[in-house]
Amino acid sequence: MPLTFIRKKSLKPKDALHVAHTVTSIVHELTGMMSFPPASAAVSILLLIFETIQSLQANKEGCLRIARRAARILLDIKDHMNGRWASAPPRLVKNLRTFQDTLSEIYQFMRAEAESKWQSRLMRQTSINESLANFNAALDDASQSFQIATLIDIHYAIGSQPSSVETSDLKAKAVGSGVTDSSEVSTLVVRTMEKNASPVNDSQDLKLALQDTQTRTVRSISSEPQPCEELDYLLSGTLSSVSLDEDHGFRRYHSSEVRLRGRSRLKDDWWSGAVEGHVNGQKSLIKKYDGPREQAAKEWLRDVKVLSNIFHPNMPQMVGYSDEQTPTPFIVLANVDTKSPRAMILETLRSGTLASSAELLLRFYRDIHDATSYTQRQLGLSDSQMQDFVQDARFRIDGEKNLILGLPPPKEGQWHTYRNYNLTYSLVNACLNLLPNNGKTLESDNDEVTKDMRDKINHLLALVRGILPAESEPPALSERAQSLLEAADDGMCLTVAAMRASSLNAKAHAHTWSERSVPANKFAIGDLGYIPQGKGFESFVLLRNVVKDGLVVFDLTQEAYGTQWTWKNMPTSRQALEGYDLPGDVKGWAIGVTADTQIDSQIIHEASVVSPTDAWRFLLRKGQALAAEAQVLPHQLILVTRVGVNQNFYIRQFGTIPGQPPSFHRPHHAPQSSFGRPAFNHHPWQHPPPPAIFYLFTSLDPAHEPYYSDTPMCAPKGAPRPELKKGYISQIGWAHGFLNYVQLHEEDFMP
Repeated sequence: MPLTFIRKKSLKPKDALHVAHTVTSIVHELTGMMSFPPASAAVSILLLIFETIQSLQANKEGCLRIARRAARILLDIKDHMNGRWASAPPRLVKNLRTFQDTLSEIYQFMRAEAESKWQSRLMRQTSINESLANFNAALDDASQSFQIATLIDIHYAIGSQPSSVETSDLKAKAVGSGVTDSSEVSTLVVRTMEKNASPVNDSQDLKLALQDTQTRTVRSISSEPQPCEELDYLLSGTLSSVSLDEDHGFRRYHSSEVRLRGRSRLKDDWWSGAVEGHVNGQKSLIKKYDGPREQAAKEWLRDVKVLSNIFHPNMPQMVGYSDEQTPTPFIVLANVDTKSPRAMILETLRSGTLASSAELLLRFYRDIHDATSYTQRQLGLSDSQMQDFVQDARFRIDGEKNLILGLPPPKEGQWHTYRNYNLTYSLVNACLNLLPNNGKTLESDNDEVTKDMRDKINHLLALVRGILPAESEPPALSERAQSLLEAADDGMCLTVAAMRASSLNAKAHAHTWSERSVPANKFAIGDLGYIPQGKGFESFVLLRNVVKDGLVVFDLTQEAYGTQWTWKNMPTSRQALEGYDLPGDVKGWAIGVTADTQIDSQIIHEASVVSPTDAWRFLLRKGQALAAEAQVLPHQLILVTRVGVNQNFYIRQFGTIPGQPPSFHRPHHAPQSSFGRPAFNHHPWQHPPPPAIFYLFTSLDPAHEPYYSDTPMCAPKGAPRPELKKGYISQIGWAHGFLNYVQLHEEDFMP
């Protein structure tokens, strides 16, 4: 199978034209800031950054993303300070100077990278990535200091004298909105302010007037800060009070400016109802808010507030939203031509290599982590809230193959979620859920996909689990994972061998596959063999045992555990058994049996390789030679790393317990007694007889036959087994085995 080369997208002529167009647009939009010295200096440095990006040979996308974020900050400042630069508050000027210093550092870094040789960049990939991450964090700090859409108004309010706010009458707005008697229209009524008014006022709110044409009544939803139990958890106290009286740089669209194409085919929660269309001739994705008008208005308002404060390439890119004249509220997104990430992964698995599929999944995880980290900082969410966010978010792939996280559904009220896993686990689980079967290993009896596809998916799971962060690690990708992606960005073709070697060197590749039901005592650790084409483990062909043949030495461990229960009490409750060691690898289990009761037990013995990494290394090192000797392909070899036996038993008491009178000698009528005196032979201090203690002896050694005994010591091998005392019977159940194994993929042996 030919390899699919994954290379970083170079700056092609059309991309260079796109960058040039971006610079031209920014120059045009930021012209109004040139008259204000602190902002003028920042704009000049930003233009130098864009000019430098065009000459970069690597990390263009990351640098361009940083530049665009910086431009977004300046554009937001321009939108909110336009026409009032002369009265700019001192705090804003101070923040602008700090932002200018940040831009200077970014420019110096990019200029140095543009002048450095590729060998130097290759040796400093880790430090370069750290620098880009630090610059992103610095821009996050700058965004928080300006608060994009609100804190600039707060700065202005502090630096100027507040004026009175005149508010239009809500009912007059509703009645004068041009509603006809033949339709029902929901109208957005926004309180207007004079230009000289202070943008901050405690009485300011946003009211959504829902006018019914038949009753002419008006209902409203206020956007004033509500009690915590009424706010969506994504809306912090500051964000919940954001007013939409100003557009904050976003365009307000009338429904006549939007042309929809067909119906929505998206059914994934937040994306449902989104349909492609054209807005003023520009291809866009329009998300409509249908359903009950009041609920739709709440969801629309929540999304507008959140998306107007989030600017990240892996989050929905809102470019505008509906105006107050639109019956059905909507938002306009720049993310078009979206598709399912699972469909993209399956297509890559079908037409590409295992390595390219693993690389794609790693990039998806990086996108998820970057987006959630940014959102957490921007919205001030806790780790638990971010786990709610990721768990409920639905993902799409846009036309530029970026993974986009849709917002989770609104949650009104106070929510407290308790989990026994952390944010790292949630992010990894969200990434693996993009795979078929939600990231779980596909069993051999799964007929939804072909065997080749099933094996490829299972190998993909094993490969990426060794690279993605473990639950005990921070959620960010490790340095070794980052180095793999950076190598791919520099034009190197990633291989399965390189990925697996990275995990093995970090001792993170502990994955094994399991077979839950095999003949008991048929397999041993170190068994090397293969399964003929189209067969199952019942047809396993044993070639040799590499441990017994001295080809490898594994550190082994043995374990035994058991439970007991009785069917007499429903529902049944299993209790753990405590075993004790005896000579000859025998385990003893003490079991108490009460009168007329059956005690069932389940005993499991297993042995395994302490470090499955050693088994993977052995196959990689010796697999080709052993396969050639057996005349099979190397990736067909199976090495057993864990074996076990699962067996059920029971012991039961019946009839008369020795030492007690038989029941038929007792009177059948109820015993008579005088007042205040117990009946004859029924003293209040009498208790039921204590349970009889028996001992069950089991072992993983197939030469040992399990049995019950009333003595705690096991009989030596070859000695006769003692019989149970009278009134007790036992049953030795059928045993079945299980095993774990490792197996390489054919791409492990490709250069």
